Amino acid sequence: MYSYIIKCVVVLCVFVTVSSQDCADWDHLVFTRQWPEAACLKNARDHQVPCCYIPKNIDSWTIHGVWPSKGTSHKPSNCPDCAGAFDPNKIKSLEAALDNTWPSLFPKPQGKYAFWEHEWNKHGRCGVVIDQLKDELHYFSAGIDLNKRYSLDEVLRSANIVPDDTKTYPIDEYTNALKNGFGADVAIQCFHDTQHDKQYVVQVEMCLDKSFKAIACPLHGNKSITQGCKMDMPLSYPPNESDTQFPPGCKDKVRKNKTLYFHRRST
Repeated sequence: MYSYIIKCVVVLCVFVTVSSQDCADWDHLVFTRQWPEAACLKNARDHQVPCCYIPKNIDSWTIHGVWPSKGTSHKPSNCPDCAGAFDPNKIKSLEAALDNTWPSLFPKPQGKYAFWEHEWNKHGRCGVVIDQLKDELHYFSAGIDLNKRYSLDEVLRSANIVPDDTKTYPIDEYTNALKNGFGADVAIQCFHDTQHDKQYVVQVEMCLDKSFKAIACPLHGNKSITQGCKMDMPLSYPPNESDTQFPPGCKDKVRKNKTLYFHRRST
């Protein structure tokens, strides 16, 4: 019995030590943003998720997350020993800014806080070892500040790549604009809408060192910077179509956790 107790204590100690080390076990950040219109299309037609909603004020790229990462992975993740669980009261001062830059496009029964809670609990708590991300308030503040510092909208606009329902852009033109604008390769993730035979950029991932300087993502060593993209197919970049309210019945279906395949664009 004595021997059994000793073994259990040793195992517990090892577990706690490894879990605590996860906080520091990363070497760069993956700063990820999404184009809402394309994200809605992809998730409605590919992943078949519940309602997709682009708030009225959103006409730009929005933040998906700030992810401490190591090597070619997006881990560590879920670091409960590093910081406390999400507390919406700690980011009340940022709420208006988060609504504009880091909104949830996919409504959940728990409301808008569910997305921020997910990002903090899964990723944010792993980054607290650096001062810029040392707590919940700093984590979300950093995301807002990085979005201004590395503006996707401005970089693309300076290369004459702007949202347009009819115009398309070669992939090389798109990736070169991002590399020139940020000073490092970034990864783009595409979605091919087979129903209308169009290709969209859904998400852009850029990598940052711990001082928030842009660097080439480690994944570029063994993967393409264009993920899921058809290289011979131009990119569509449609404007975000925002609504002032959910489509009829959408809120009720979300509250009941029912699936509704929805997207506002009919063409």
